[in-house]
Amino acid sequence: MTEQFESSMPELEPTRGSVWLDFLTSGLSHKGQETLSLRVKFVNAFSMVGLLPLLVFGYIHLQKGHLFVGMFEIGCAELLLGNLLFLRHSARVEAAASVSLLVPSILLTGLLLSGGFEGTGLLWFYCFPVLAFFLKGGMRAVVWIGVLLACAVGVQVASTSGLVHSPYSSVEIQQLIVSVVTMSFMLFFFDSIKGRYEVW
Repeated sequence: MTEQFESSMPELEPTRGSVWLDFLTSGLSHKGQETLSLRVKFVNAFSMVGLLPLLVFGYIHLQKGHLFVGMFEIGCAELLLGNLLFLRHSARVEAAASVSLLVPSILLTGLLLSGGFEGTGLLWFYCFPVLAFFLKGGMRAVVWIGVLLACAVGVQVASTSGLVHSPYSSVEIQQLIVSVVTMSFMLFFFDSIKGRYEVW
């Protein structure tokens, strides 16, 4: 995950296989570029994993009359769906991976303000460091995690100042930030060891 990729467009060929494989690979083949092929599969798989619960929770919120939250979550799901189509037609893996991290960053910041489903929005933050290291790896993952934590700090400061309302206390957000940093450090250590000794 920590390898650098050339900015030039890789040579891509249509794949032959099952519908699921066609979806995971965006209908493209990366011969001799196994790492790039794996990253395409990560983007597609994680986008689908994120898209489905967003649609479900968005629908639930709409049914409960929480129109803004419901439309916000469905809007994020549509962005992920658009990203899948973008990757399939453009083969720009780095850009698609960035969108796959940008959308959750926006979503998680929104969850700090809305609380999410029954106030459980904080629990989804722990998925982000794993997602960042799978899609970017190394220092690039750290940068994305830093962006998310900066948003969390911004929400905490704004909430404390009375500029916005958050259902979470300053202590809860502080503990969230500390725990995400701790988890990110462990993932960074594992990512570094994996790249050096090829243990995974």
